[in-house]
Amino acid sequence: MEEIALLLEGAGLPRMVGRVLAWLLAADPPAETLREIGEGLS
Repeated sequence: MEEIALLLEGAGLPRMVGRVLAWLLAADPPAETLREIGEGLS
């Protein structure tokens, strides 16, 4: 996740946005609540 976040940061996005996008790409199941995302990224 962090590698994707750094790649997207280089493209101009904030690192946290990159981390959330990477998390959603890898999430199983693909639909998660904000709480689940927050706990996963803690």
